Amino acid sequence: MPQAAPVIGTVGHPAEGSAFIVESEGKRYVRYENFKTINGPDLYVYLAKTPDAKEVVSLGLLRATEGNVNYEIPDGVDPKDYPYALVWCKQFGVLFNSAKLY
Repeated sequence: MPQAAPVIGTVGHPAEGSAFIVESEGKRYVRYENFKTINGPDLYVYLAKTPDAKEVVSLGLLRATEGNVNYEIPDGVDPKDYPYALVWCKQFGVLFNSAKLY
């Protein structure tokens, strides 16, 4: 199993679980396992160069606040260039949680 990174919540936004990169059938994914966070408005999953979400690749809307879920990494994106997985509230510009993948 790949090296899993703990998901770390922020003040007011508790989170738990782990995140890591998986490959399947020629595609790469950020996989969250045993994930749990609170819901909020306009939540997206990003790969980011830093935890402040200034340089990001969007992996789409947050699809689940609990459980195991995959988010496809777009072709041509090297996850090592974006070492953080973030759950980010676009509406308010607030970090909900992060995991340092590399």
